[in-house]
Amino acid sequence: MSEHTSPRNATVNVIEGKGILTLEREEIKLEKGVFVVMPSNAPHALSATY
Repeated sequence: MSEHTSPRNATVNVIEGKGILTLEREEIKLEKGVFVVMPSNAPHALSATY
């Protein structure tokens, strides 16, 4: 998913699979058990690898 923003806070809770979340230019490795809080209007993108 290409970079975009949202006017609301959001969370990511990984229950299965792997990927990379780019949040405000920082890459976060996504794997089972990872929980991320994304503040409103923060630029973010998602790339699934599994």
